[in-house]
Amino acid sequence: SKSQAFVHPLLGDMQRNPNQTISFYGRFTYNALPYLKDYRIDDYAIYPASGFLEMMLAAGRHGLGCGSIELKDVRLETPLYVPAGKTIAPHALLSLTAAGCEAAIYTQADDGSWDSHAQGSIVENKREPPL
Repeated sequence: SKSQAFVHPLLGDMQRNPNQTISFYGRFTYNALPYLKDYRIDDYAIYPASGFLEMMLAAGRHGLGCGSIELKDVRLETPLYVPAGKTIAPHALLSLTAAGCEAAIYTQADDGSWDSHAQGSIVENKREPPL
């Protein structure tokens, strides 16, 4: 469909929803992201906080349609464990607001429940770049 498009390796497809939200549906494995080896403990990796920040920044750029944005009030919540051999399907959700948007990164557990990994606000950066 025209409203769904692949936008980023961690985010996957973007879907604009009728309720002022934008969803991103990603998929990755431990082996697909070589940097996860730096975060390995036994047979799984702990997904790094910088990965959640990248996901929120990329979602904000695509969702708001502007290149210069800021993350504010970021909260890291539940750790994301990435077992070797398992596909992880992160869901990034943007809720549009008058000031920008609220961002959240989730994954769905095997039992169907959702884990919240990171949340924060995204606003357009309107400051002048330094000289």
